[in-house]
Amino acid sequence: MGGDELLIALVVVVGVLTFGIWSGAQLAVLVSTGGWMSADIGEGFSALLGLPANLDDPASAWPAPVGLPIPGAVVYWAATFSVLLPR
Repeated sequence: MGGDELLIALVVVVGVLTFGIWSGAQLAVLVSTGGWMSADIGEGFSALLGLPANLDDPASAWPAPVGLPIPGAVVYWAATFSVLLPR
C-alpha cells in the first residue's frame, strides 16, 4: 500500500469514527431525554479527539454547552457501540 492509499484509509477511518461518535451521542441523548443534541459533525470530531481523556465522562469530551445533555458513560458507550459495531 502506497502513501496515497494510506492517507485515504486514514481519512476514511477518522470519518467513520467521527460519524459513529456523533451518531452514538445523538442516540444516547435521544434515549435519555427524548430529544436531539444540538451538535454538528465538526463537534463530533472534537469529541473524538477528547474522548481518550474522558472515557468515564464522555460529556466532557464535547464542546460546552453541546455536551450538557449527554448521559453518563454506560448509556453513552452502549449507544455509541451499537452504532459503531457491525451487526
